[in-house]
Amino acid sequence: MSARYTSIVALLDDPRNRVCVERELRRREIAHSLKYTLNKQEFILPPWKGSNGELVYTTFRWAMYEARDTREKPSPEDTLIHIWSDPDGKWWASTQNGDEIGPFDTRIKADTETRILFVQNGWAFIDEWPWEKEDLRKWPV
Repeated sequence: MSARYTSIVALLDDPRNRVCVERELRRREIAHSLKYTLNKQEFILPPWKGSNGELVYTTFRWAMYEARDTREKPSPEDTLIHIWSDPDGKWWASTQNGDEIGPFDTRIKADTETRILFVQNGWAFIDEWPWEKEDLRKWPV
C-alpha cells in the first residue's frame, strides 16, 4: 500500500481533520471559480496504455474504480482523450466531445500538444498514480 494513501485515510479518520479538509477543498473551489469563471480545475490521471501504443486518458470516475493495470480498454463514456495512430502511421488525439487534434508524426508529439491544450483550458495532469492497486483493494469505492 502507498504511504500517501494510508496517511490520508488515517488523517480522515478524525472527524475534525475531515471537516478541515472539506472546508479547504470548498475554499479552493470558490477561489478558483472566482479567478477562472469558465472552468474549474479538473484532474487527469496517468493514461491506460494499449498494446499498439495508444493512450487513453480516462475520467476520474473510471480511475477511482479500476485497477490501473487492467487490460480492458476504458469505455467511450470514460474516455477523456484517446491518442491513436491511423493506418498511415500518423497520430491523432480524439476528445470526449468528438474533436480530433492532429495529425502528428509521433505519439509523443500528439500527447504533448493535447496536454498543452487541456492545461490551457484548466485541466491538470497527474503523471504518477496517487494510489496503488493495494489501496484500491483495501479501500474500495
